[in-house]
Amino acid sequence: MTARTPVDRVLARSFSFSPAGFHLGAKRLFLEGRVQVEEVPAQTQLSDDATFDDYPAIATGPDGAVWTAWVSYGRDSDQVLARAHRGDAWGEVEVVSERPGDHYRVDLAFDGQGRLWAVWSEQRAGNWDLYARVRGGEGWGEVRRVTTAPGPDMHHRLASRGGRVYLTWQRFGAQGRSDIHLAASQGDGFGAPVRVSPSRANDWEPTVAVAPDGTVWVAWDSYARKNYDVFIRAYRHEGGRLTAASDVLEVAASPLFESHPSIDVDAAGRVWVAYDEGGIQWGKDTGYRMKRSGSGLYMERFVRVVCMTPQGRRVPAEAIESEFPYEVRRFNDYPQLQVDADGQHIPSEIEKLLKPLTEEEFDVVIGSRYLDKNDYQTTFLRRVGAVALLKNELQTKSESEAPESNNVKSKDTSNR
Repeated sequence: MTARTPVDRVLARSFSFSPAGFHLGAKRLFLEGRVQVEEVPAQTQLSDDATFDDYPAIATGPDGAVWTAWVSYGRDSDQVLARAHRGDAWGEVEVVSERPGDHYRVDLAFDGQGRLWAVWSEQRAGNWDLYARVRGGEGWGEVRRVTTAPGPDMHHRLASRGGRVYLTWQRFGAQGRSDIHLAASQGDGFGAPVRVSPSRANDWEPTVAVAPDGTVWVAWDSYARKNYDVFIRAYRHEGGRLTAASDVLEVAASPLFESHPSIDVDAAGRVWVAYDEGGIQWGKDTGYRMKRSGSGLYMERFVRVVCMTPQGRRVPAEAIESEFPYEVRRFNDYPQLQVDADGQHIPSEIEKLLKPLTEEEFDVVIGSRYLDKNDYQTTFLRRVGAVALLKNELQTKSESEAPESNNVKSKDTSNR
């Protein structure tokens, strides 16, 4: 591919590159760094132009099929719809909800039998409850009602591991106070729920993750201290029921606005929580007749990450926003956290990569899992493919022009 671009607003110069040498996330510089080229993923519209569609969810099954579901609004009512991607094509739209009505948010997860679970909130007879439906080899099963208590049940999230699906949600109960609940799958439905949050204040928007040892972790934010803070709690599913495996633990409990947590657990069992942070006295700033200090609703938002380890609470040395463009550093919220999916990269070995940077004069550290012949080895066909890709990469690089880097040293670490 050949392109032309103006240089110094006067001259036009050409440069060439091969599209085959690109992959998502990779960038190439041409013309002494004046031009940057990167691959942009293709977009596919899954929903109809005639409807309003939101709250998408996505999950990948053990057979490689990618399922997505969303809430679709049209003709004065909602429906929950889903589509599957297999091979190189998307399948037909499938109706998940039983009938048109009022629906809010859908989430997806797969169980140990490879069945797809969909859970959404639906209003029937003036009450919002959670409903679930399971799709197996013969298609969608019957819709099952998950909650029956008075008051809205919503802000639900799913997670699965070890063959079981876990559901957490926010329930508005007595006197309009909201609490966090958790339930585990049982058959084609869910077993008896447990209340996770013990506070008498409003608790909001939980998320859930399952550790490699089966421990279920729930995170939420709470107004228990007259501002919003983030908490977590662990549970175990044993003997057919859920039991608490920890007390409520503080993740972020300062006077700042701390909310909207996302949670995950790495291969070493460490709990990671991301959340967004606002100012002190959030939402309590001066009004027309009220004169007092506080933080406006949308003045600023920062993303924070915490790692909960047996040795204590760990936070990044620098704020995540330090790597963002300056113009977007003050307005970031609703983070989504995801650790390495297949567990190949061991988090505890990160320190081996950092040590040469912090204690020695090295600018770049490259880890390898192949230095030890008795350690990890790929299959023969995968090695052949890697060599072919490397040759293509080198050929592409030889066609491009990139600015030189200087004073760069490298050092191999043990086996990552």
